[in-house]
Amino acid sequence: LESKDQPIPMTPARTCLSCGRMLSEASGHDRICPACLLKTAMEDEPDPTAEDGTPDACPRVMGDCELHREIGRGGMGVVYAARQQTLDREVAVKLLLAAMWASESTLQRFRREAAAAAGLQHPNIVEIHDYGECEGQPYYVMDLVEGRNLADACGGRPMDPNRAATMVRDLAGAVHYAHGRGVIHRDLKPSNILLDGHDRVRITDFGLARRLDMGTELTLSGQVL
Repeated sequence: LESKDQPIPMTPARTCLSCGRMLSEASGHDRICPACLLKTAMEDEPDPTAEDGTPDACPRVMGDCELHREIGRGGMGVVYAARQQTLDREVAVKLLLAAMWASESTLQRFRREAAAAAGLQHPNIVEIHDYGECEGQPYYVMDLVEGRNLADACGGRPMDPNRAATMVRDLAGAVHYAHGRGVIHRDLKPSNILLDGHDRVRITDFGLARRLDMGTELTLSGQVL
């Protein structure tokens, strides 16, 4: 038995990377406290331990796509510029944030987003090419649009009337096309409209879309839209 007077070896203090509070030996995680871990899961936010906002276990290759750099982020997903190796082309890949903690309703919504846009082929709509899962991480592949969204392009200022009228005309045509195929976007706003290198508007983010051919089951009871 050791003497009571013998000094007890000290271990370095551990603190939560998210909130800074001290971590106990029983926390079960050496980098995040239980409270922040629970908050992350409830809010579908990325794991604070990952520097780029994706889970630590997320590979840098999704299917046949090699991820390069992050180009966009929202409440549910993060978008990367990538190269589709089989077709040797540049694409965008959207991943579901915090997929390992996502609820079934969130997973369904992510799948619906891909499915709703997958059947739409229009020059003013970002086209979806593929959907898959890699080691539990859902993703889908779409057109790469290197440019700003309409909200950033406007910067809170009025646009040139002729340019604005042209954009409204093109957007109306794209929405009419989607409606004709039973898809209602339901979240059309400047931040969900991209401008490509030819200053052409491209509608994206069908996360709240509703497909009329699938009835009302797409809108989950009590879900905040």
